[in-house]
Amino acid sequence: MGAAENDPDKEWSSKLVAWISESIGYWNRVKNSKETFDENKADELIKELHKILEMAKAEYEEMPPTKYNKEGYNLFKRMYENMDDYVLFLKDTSVDPTNNDAEYCSAN
Repeated sequence: MGAAENDPDKEWSSKLVAWISESIGYWNRVKNSKETFDENKADELIKELHKILEMAKAEYEEMPPTKYNKEGYNLFKRMYENMDDYVLFLKDTSVDPTNNDAEYCSAN
Protein backbone atom coordinates (compact mmCIF):
# COMPACT_ATOMS: atom_id res chain seq x y z
CA MET A 1 0.00 0.00 0.00
CA GLY A 2 1.56 3.29 -1.11
CA ALA A 3 0.20 5.31 1.82
CA ALA A 4 1.96 3.08 4.37
CA GLU A 5 5.25 3.30 2.47
CA ASN A 6 4.88 7.04 1.98
CA ASP A 7 4.05 7.75 5.64
CA PRO A 8 6.06 5.19 7.65
CA ASP A 9 5.99 7.32 10.81
CA LYS A 10 2.19 7.02 11.02
CA GLU A 11 0.85 3.99 12.89
CA TRP A 12 -2.62 4.20 11.32
CA SER A 13 -1.46 3.21 7.84
CA SER A 14 0.00 -0.15 8.91
CA LYS A 15 -3.17 -0.84 10.92
CA LEU A 16 -5.21 -0.05 7.80
CA VAL A 17 -3.23 -2.56 5.75
CA ALA A 18 -3.94 -5.25 8.36
CA TRP A 19 -7.62 -4.24 8.50
CA ILE A 20 -7.97 -4.50 4.73
CA SER A 21 -6.42 -7.97 4.75
CA GLU A 22 -8.68 -9.14 7.58
CA SER A 23 -11.83 -7.61 6.09
CA ILE A 24 -11.31 -8.93 2.58
CA GLY A 25 -10.36 -12.32 4.01
CA TYR A 26 -13.63 -12.38 5.96
CA TRP A 27 -15.60 -11.33 2.86
CA ASN A 28 -13.91 -14.06 0.80
CA ARG A 29 -14.70 -16.74 3.39
CA VAL A 30 -18.36 -15.66 3.46
CA LYS A 31 -18.55 -15.42 -0.32
CA ASN A 32 -17.00 -18.88 -0.72
CA SER A 33 -19.40 -20.37 1.89
CA LYS A 34 -16.55 -21.23 4.25
CA GLU A 35 -18.04 -18.95 6.88
CA THR A 36 -21.56 -17.73 7.58
CA PHE A 37 -22.21 -14.00 7.40
CA ASP A 38 -22.18 -12.60 10.93
CA GLU A 39 -23.58 -9.11 11.35
CA ASN A 40 -21.69 -8.75 14.66
CA LYS A 41 -18.37 -9.60 12.97
CA ALA A 42 -19.10 -7.09 10.20
CA ASP A 43 -19.95 -4.43 12.80
CA GLU A 44 -16.71 -5.19 14.68
CA LEU A 45 -14.70 -4.70 11.50
CA ILE A 46 -16.49 -1.43 10.76
CA LYS A 47 -15.87 -0.18 14.31
CA GLU A 48 -12.20 -1.11 13.95
CA LEU A 49 -11.92 0.93 10.77
CA HIS A 50 -13.52 3.86 12.57
CA LYS A 51 -10.86 3.58 15.32
CA ILE A 52 -8.10 3.44 12.72
CA LEU A 53 -9.42 6.56 10.99
CA GLU A 54 -9.69 8.38 14.33
CA MET A 55 -6.06 7.41 14.98
CA ALA A 56 -5.13 8.82 11.57
CA LYS A 57 -6.95 12.05 12.36
CA ALA A 58 -5.03 12.43 15.63
CA GLU A 59 -1.71 11.58 13.99
CA TYR A 60 -2.23 14.14 11.22
CA GLU A 61 -3.32 16.79 13.71
CA GLU A 62 -0.12 16.14 15.67
CA MET A 63 2.10 15.97 12.59
CA PRO A 64 0.47 17.39 9.42
CA PRO A 65 1.53 15.98 6.06
CA THR A 66 4.12 17.74 3.98
CA LYS A 67 3.82 18.35 0.27
CA TYR A 68 5.91 15.20 -0.22
CA ASN A 69 3.70 12.78 1.69
CA LYS A 70 0.12 13.80 0.98
CA GLU A 71 -0.88 10.40 -0.44
CA GLY A 72 -1.63 8.89 2.97
CA TYR A 73 -3.39 12.03 4.16
CA ASN A 74 -5.55 12.17 1.05
CA LEU A 75 -6.49 8.51 1.51
CA PHE A 76 -7.41 9.20 5.13
CA LYS A 77 -9.60 12.15 4.14
CA ARG A 78 -11.43 10.15 1.45
CA MET A 79 -12.04 7.25 3.79
CA TYR A 80 -13.06 9.46 6.72
CA GLU A 81 -15.53 11.44 4.64
CA ASN A 82 -16.96 8.39 2.80
CA MET A 83 -16.56 5.58 5.32
CA ASP A 84 -20.00 4.09 4.62
CA ASP A 85 -18.99 3.62 0.99
CA TYR A 86 -15.75 1.88 1.95
CA VAL A 87 -17.44 -0.63 4.26
CA LEU A 88 -20.41 -1.41 2.03
CA PHE A 89 -18.91 -4.79 1.11
CA LEU A 90 -19.12 -5.77 4.79
CA LYS A 91 -22.80 -4.88 5.01
CA ASP A 92 -23.77 -6.38 1.66
CA THR A 93 -21.64 -9.33 0.58
CA SER A 94 -22.87 -9.04 -3.00
CA VAL A 95 -20.66 -5.94 -3.26
CA ASP A 96 -17.09 -6.74 -4.26
CA PRO A 97 -14.59 -5.12 -1.85
CA THR A 98 -12.09 -4.27 -4.57
CA ASN A 99 -14.45 -3.21 -7.31
CA ASN A 100 -17.11 -1.06 -5.69
CA ASP A 101 -18.48 2.43 -6.17
CA ALA A 102 -16.48 3.80 -3.22
CA GLU A 103 -13.26 3.08 -5.07
CA TYR A 104 -14.41 4.85 -8.20
CA CYS A 105 -16.24 7.79 -6.60
CA SER A 106 -13.63 8.58 -3.97
CA ALA A 107 -10.67 8.25 -6.29
CA ASN A 108 -11.92 11.03 -8.51
